Amino acid sequence: MILRETIKSEQLGEERELFIYLPPGYDENNVERLYPCLYMHDGQNIFAQAGDSEFGKWEVDITADDLIEKGEIIPLIIVGISNSPDRDYEYTPTYDQEEETGGFADTYLNFLTQELMPTINETYNVSPYPTDTAICGSSLGGLLSLYAIMRHEDLFKKAAILSPSIWWDNKVILDAVSLWEPDCTELKLWVDMGWFEEEELTDEPGHPIDDSRELTELLESRGFTVGENLVYYEDPEGAHNEFSWAKRMQMILYYLFPAAESTEEENTEEVIPENYQDADFQEEEQFQTQDIEEDMEANV
Repeated sequence: MILRETIKSEQLGEERELFIYLPPGYDENNVERLYPCLYMHDGQNIFAQAGDSEFGKWEVDITADDLIEKGEIIPLIIVGISNSPDRDYEYTPTYDQEEETGGFADTYLNFLTQELMPTINETYNVSPYPTDTAICGSSLGGLLSLYAIMRHEDLFKKAAILSPSIWWDNKVILDAVSLWEPDCTELKLWVDMGWFEEEELTDEPGHPIDDSRELTELLESRGFTVGENLVYYEDPEGAHNEFSWAKRMQMILYYLFPAAESTEEENTEEVIPENYQDADFQEEEQFQTQDIEEDMEANV
């Protein structure tokens, strides 16, 4: 079931449209049954049954229904938050001189944590525990999700960071991660990038994959362990679009919200794809960057 609602935000100075997924069997009268909650950016793109998207949809509702019915994940509530014409401004932590926008992420996260989350907790049977609360987004939404868990580690213990726009403001997020001192004992991160993310190319040399690998190495230096509380995935067919992100949501939901009978170790082992890059980034395990760069140049 998808509910379409709006919330008036003093932080944003406007109303924001919401799309709320309730899992099969949800009973609002059963207040003893509390559900984990996943907050997702670009909410108009994520559900097949609701929202208007010119870029395609992730169909997360279909994926979640299937996994829940198979008993592979626990039932959860998913809150999709629509973006606005000020998306670049709201989803970024700093002002980017070249882009001539950005830096409103803290205010946006104030809306999320001080206005939206309390409303959701009061209205639906949502677990109040941070270990049951996750945040997810792609591109600038991926950047925002990483920034959110860094800023509000007390509220979010899980984050899915898809194709993050690490390039923003001269990769300022990498500097922030290098200074982060997380308590990794309860945190779970998913980070990914596709091999064909042409839209994320900048005038600077290198490929977005290089940035995501650097991010993963930094996260390891801050205490995360790849294969335990951090999964890093390179999608060999992944582009910078909804279709690619939709394909990865099955793995992401399985990793973040495994069925109760699954052990943490079993779940982490099963979700790691075959082309998963290990902590050492061995040369023989890496894809052929030159071939991909040539393909990308041919498509420009």
